[in-house]
Parts: sequence; C-alpha cells; structure tokens
Amino acid sequence: MSSLPSFSQPGLSWKACLLLTIPLFAWGANYPLMKLAIAAMPPLMFTAFRLWGAAIVLAVISLASGARPLLLPLPEERRPLAVVGLLQIGAMLGLTIIGLSAVPAGRTALLVYTMPLWSVPIARWVLGEQINMRKLAGVLTGLVGVLFFFNPLVVDWSDTHTLAGCSLILLGSIGWAYGSCLYRKKRWRSTVVVQTLWQLLIASIPIAALSLATENINAVDIGFRLVAILAYNWVIATALSMWCWNRALETMTVSTAGQFLLFTPLVGFVLSVLFLGETAPGALLVSAVLILLGLLITIRAER
Repeated sequence: MSSLPSFSQPGLSWKACLLLTIPLFAWGANYPLMKLAIAAMPPLMFTAFRLWGAAIVLAVISLASGARPLLLPLPEERRPLAVVGLLQIGAMLGLTIIGLSAVPAGRTALLVYTMPLWSVPIARWVLGEQINMRKLAGVLTGLVGVLFFFNPLVVDWSDTHTLAGCSLILLGSIGWAYGSCLYRKKRWRSTVVVQTLWQLLIASIPIAALSLATENINAVDIGFRLVAILAYNWVIATALSMWCWNRALETMTVSTAGQFLLFTPLVGFVLSVLFLGETAPGALLVSAVLILLGLLITIRAER
C-alpha cells in the first residue's frame, strides 16, 4: 500500500503534464506498429499477449519494490478497478484493434482520441464536474482540429467494413472515457503499479476468450519484427504508459488529460505516412494549430 503521490494537489499539475508526454508519443508511435503486428498475428491474440506481457513487467516491478500488497489491490478496490480496467483498457484496446483491421492506422488514432468529446458529458454525469465555457471552448476547438484532420472525403463511407471498424473504434473511445471518469471518482490506496497490473489482467480475460472463440490461433508468423513490437507494447506502450495515465489522473481531470493526448493522433498519423505510405491530408497544419489552441484554452480553464 502506498500513500497518495507527493505531487497530488488541486488544479493542473505540471508533473502530470510531463507524465502524459510518455503515453502521448508511445501510443502515437504504436498505431503503425500495431498495424504491422496484426498482419502477422490475429488482432485479439496480439492484444491478449500485449496485456499479459505488460502485466508480467508490472508484476516484476511490484515484487522488486517490496510494496504491500505485492500483486493484488486491496480487497475493497478489486471490483471497482476491474470495472475500470474492462472499460478503459479492455474495451478501448479490444475494440480498437478490431477496428484497426479495417481502418488505416493514422485514422484509427484520430477516432480513438475523440475521447475528450465523450469525457466532458460523462465527467459531468459521473463526477459532477462543471463545464465552464472556457473548458468547453477548448475541447470543441481541439475536436474541430481532429475533424479537420479526419477528412471524410478520403474514407469510403459506402464500405460497410470500414464503417463497422470506425464504429467499434468510437465505442472503444467512449469506453476509455467512461472508465477514466470512474477511476478518477475514487480515492485509491493501492499503488498505481498494482492498480494497473490488476486492470491489465482483468481486461485480458474477455479479449483472450474472444480470440480463442473467433480467431485461428495457428495464424501467427513469428519473426523478429513481431517480437520487437510485442516487447515495445509490453514495456513502453502498455505497462509504462498506462501507469503514467493512471498517475496523471490523480491530479488532472479526464477532459484535460484527454485534450492533452489529442496530440497523439498527430504523432500516429505522421509516422503512418512515413512508414506505411498512408496519404496525408492537406488539413494537417490547420489541425495541428487547432489542437494546440484547444489544449492551451483547456489548460488555462483548468488553472
């Protein structure tokens, strides 16, 4: 068990912003990597192995730290943390990876990071957070930037496979927002490492079950690239990034944290263009400016 983080304080924490830079770049870079990975491994199987590997990393860290309890959160925190994990990890990663099979990596990142749009009304409902005009203006400005970036003329909306993929990704984004709001609602006493470990394990259960029921477990092309992408996901994109996300939520509202991560799809899209040959829309510069402006407005409103 650990006490609350030493940097916990009302309002916006610069340390929380610093923590969020890690998942910002790690998750952005991971979308083109996941696109490559699911070409060699069924998507749900990849996600299950991603969660198990990250859980092992966190278990080793927790055991090495000598924290108590070592691997499990406090009994009264296990059920609420399980719900949070199913929503913000299980639903988000599971639905996103399925959608990624039908949607380009850069645009998948854009749809996932509509999360701030959903977090504002959900936080008002779950947490009673006030939606002042400045915060609303910041969020809407950032989301307009995402809409500029997500050019619907590039997407074939008559393709039902693509539409289904986009819908699943949006549902995953909503699940992420809801789970994050539930996480922020409670004052946790277990260590953030143990909390994240528990969420990863719980989230892996339905994903692994769906993989066994629907995917060909023999359809795996094991190679150096797949192993390297899995290792990156275990250590950086999942274990470290989810720890940073949960830690940041202790001092930052979900809507502001989500607004901060709106830079992530820019990273994912640029890397997808460079390494996967995806097309770059002309609205990229306008999008970046609007997202930056929305972030600055929201941060000012949070202070």
